[in-house]
Amino acid sequence: MTKILSLIHPKMKRALFYITLFLISASRANCQEAGDPLSAGFRIHSGLNLPVYNALDYLVDEGINAVDLFYQRQSTGNHFQDELWNYPATGAGYSYWSTGNNEVFGKAHVLYADIQVPLTNADHIVNFGTRTSAGIAYFTRSFDVENNNLNRAIGSHLNIYMNLSAYCKIRIIKGFEAVLDGGLVHFSNGKTRSPNYGINAATVSAGLMYNFSSGIKYKSFPEMPPVPGRYFHSVLLSGGRKVYDDLSGEKFLSTTVSYGLDRYLTRSGKAGFGADIFYDGSIKKGLEEKGLAGTGFSEQLRMGVHASYSLCYKKTVAGVQLGYYLYSKFTVLTRMYTRISLNYILTDNISAGFSIRSHFGKADALEYGIIYTW
Repeated sequence: MTKILSLIHPKMKRALFYITLFLISASRANCQEAGDPLSAGFRIHSGLNLPVYNALDYLVDEGINAVDLFYQRQSTGNHFQDELWNYPATGAGYSYWSTGNNEVFGKAHVLYADIQVPLTNADHIVNFGTRTSAGIAYFTRSFDVENNNLNRAIGSHLNIYMNLSAYCKIRIIKGFEAVLDGGLVHFSNGKTRSPNYGINAATVSAGLMYNFSSGIKYKSFPEMPPVPGRYFHSVLLSGGRKVYDDLSGEKFLSTTVSYGLDRYLTRSGKAGFGADIFYDGSIKKGLEEKGLAGTGFSEQLRMGVHASYSLCYKKTVAGVQLGYYLYSKFTVLTRMYTRISLNYILTDNISAGFSIRSHFGKADALEYGIIYTW
C-alpha cells in the first residue's frame, strides 16, 4: 500500500485526502454520540463485470473480487431521524479490488463512508437491510496511449466509488454476526478524464462482524416533529472541469444554475421539480467535429426541466433528478439526463456538496456546488 501511495501525484493525494475527509466527516457527524455501539469486521466480495458497453467485453477475462475492512457505529435514538430510519448504522472502511483484468484495468484501493438502513427489527437473530457506500478509489493502472491503450474503462488513477446493496446479518454467538450482501458497484472519474466508460459490476459478499458492546438499548424519540407542511425554494450554483470524448486531455468548464421547488412527503423524504441551465465548454468542440459550430454563446448552453426526489438523514441529503433537455444544440446519447447528488447541510439555508450528471448511465460532468434554500 505504501509503495502504491508513493506513486500518486501530490495533487491527487490532496484531492484524495480532502474528499475522503469530507465523506468520513459527514459519516461521523451523522454517527450520533461517541458512546453509541461500535462494530468492526471484514467482507470478501466476488462478482462479474456487467456488459454495459460492448467495447469492454473482450477485455474482461475473469471475475471481480475484493476484500473489505470496515467499522460502524449503531445509532440508538439520540436524534428523531434515528427512529425514522429504523436506527441505521454509519461508518467507513477500506477495500482492495481486482477488476476482471488486472493487466489492463489494474487494481483499486478504496476508502469509503457508508450507511446501513435496517428493514427489520434489530433484535431479531436474522436481519435484513440496505447499504449505500460512496468514496474514492485509486487505480494502479489507467489509460495511456503508449503503455496501456486498451484501457477504455479507466482514464485516470483517481476515481469515484459507489456501492448499492442489500444485506442480511445473522447472529452467530454473542457479539458476532455473519454478514451477507449482494448489489451493484460502480467506478468512474465523472468525465474529468477520457476515456471514461467506467467499471460496473454485480457482486455478492460474505463476512464477519464483531460488536464491541454487550447490549444495545434503542430509544424512542419523545417529540417527533411534524412533516413540514409547505414548499421550499432552492437555488443551486455549481461548477467543475471536464473533458470531451477524445484523448487530447483538454479541460473545459462545466457549470450549472438550477431552481427547485420541493415539498416534504415524509419527515425524511422530499420530492419536487425544477429547471436547469447548463454551460458546457466542450460542446463547441463536439459541434466543430460535426461541422455545425457557430460563434454564439448560446450554442454551449443546455436548458432543461427535472423531477427530483431526496432522502434526508440528519445533515446529509442524497438526491436523484431525472430531467429532459428542452434546448440543446449537441446531444450525447439522449435528451434525457440524470443527476445524483450528495449534500451536507451547513446552516438552515446553505448546503454544499457534489453531483454527477449522466446520460444513459455514462457520466458527463462532476460538479461541486452551493445550495441556498428558503
